[in-house]
Amino acid sequence: MVSLDETQILFYSFRNPVMQLPTSDLAKQLKRQLTFIRNSASAYDAGHPEEALRIGVAIRVLLHDTKFSNSLLNQMGQKESLKLITTAKEIPEDLLAELDFGECLAGMVIGSSIEYSPVPDGMPTTSCVEWWAQPVFFRDKVMFTRKDVVLSAANKDGGAHVDEPDEKLQALQTAFWTKTQTNADGQTTTIPMEDNHFRMLRRFADELLLTVTAEITDAAECKCLNTSSQLEESGPNNFFHVEYKSLNTGTPLTSSNFFDPCTRIVDCISSK
Repeated sequence: MVSLDETQILFYSFRNPVMQLPTSDLAKQLKRQLTFIRNSASAYDAGHPEEALRIGVAIRVLLHDTKFSNSLLNQMGQKESLKLITTAKEIPEDLLAELDFGECLAGMVIGSSIEYSPVPDGMPTTSCVEWWAQPVFFRDKVMFTRKDVVLSAANKDGGAHVDEPDEKLQALQTAFWTKTQTNADGQTTTIPMEDNHFRMLRRFADELLLTVTAEITDAAECKCLNTSSQLEESGPNNFFHVEYKSLNTGTPLTSSNFFDPCTRIVDCISSK
């Protein structure tokens, strides 16, 4: 009889697991991941956008399957049946041909920052598998899915690992808008809007929390957050105007640039 050395045994066990966590342990792990997402969303809303990378790591744990790893929702037998809210919209082909970049998620609000408002009512649901593979962003005619965004954040941008950016991460990190702020004294500041995947990850958090909380966990324990408190539409003190333009063409950002009727553009009055 041929014996297996220790390395072979470990590899065989990993590829062919014989142990399954009890359902109660899996449910505990699910609540833990949702807590991670909820806490990172709260920190994001409090002014720490880099917490979006932690959201990406938790979503990877929930949904990403490979030959060597089994996602938590798959272990729970929920990945095929669970329906998730999606705010992603299909982009008309003629519009896609005209635009260099765009985000496909409904509810963007453009003011002193670019964020997403609470998930609009009446959004459809789709299976976990379809949600994971659904396009949410495009740049230079290339479509990027939720999976692309999450794995770029978790595997390369420091969520769980740091690696040389590939084309996908570069497309997400590199600015495609510039923001010009004109203060009350007339001084202007122009900066590139980088790390666009952060707000997308924040939106994914709301989609997941709204659905998974209701379907699997005790809804009383899971409060979904949103970014509406971070959108400074009005305030008492110094007026400033914010304008966004395409980095490639210099075209100003207006409501007519968007196919999503939920997009809003607001002027800002702020004490900052």
